Amino acid sequence: MLPALKILEEDEDVPVGYQLIELMTAFDVKMNLTLKKEFGEYTRKKAILVKAVYGLKSLGFTWKSLCTDVLKEQLEFQPCRRDINVWHHPCKRKDGLKYYEYILVYTDDVITISENPKAIMDKLNNFFVLKPDSIKEPTTYLGATIWKHKLDGDDYFTWAIGSEAYLQESLRSKLRQCN
Repeated sequence: MLPALKILEEDEDVPVGYQLIELMTAFDVKMNLTLKKEFGEYTRKKAILVKAVYGLKSLGFTWKSLCTDVLKEQLEFQPCRRDINVWHHPCKRKDGLKYYEYILVYTDDVITISENPKAIMDKLNNFFVLKPDSIKEPTTYLGATIWKHKLDGDDYFTWAIGSEAYLQESLRSKLRQCN
């Protein structure tokens, strides 16, 4: 995740916004789908998933397939070669400068990176239910603490990653066990 953020940050002329989003658990909500060829005459028709059976071995794969379909087919993002959880899309700023928007997806945790991250979030909201209280500039991702940091001599921010919150909670947990 961080290399993608750093590469984007290195171009000082590209103002970038970041948006952390958490999606509602994929199979807890009604979801819009585009049916595949397995549905015969209904291929490419829109459908709503109203119920999914929990405990299936293929549930994770099904969620990943749905997410991939939305990102690739509906939003026209492509997975990066080195990390299939990082998606990119060529874009132009208001002033015409070309750059890439990014979506980082790990299960139901999503970070959007763009001049206008809210626009991507709004598009995602057409396909998934976003947890309203989760929409913000990221401070944690996948359990790690992340923050903007300006290195000595640099005029731009980069992202830093740390495990402080994880370590504090681990120590609190161990202290509770000792008492």
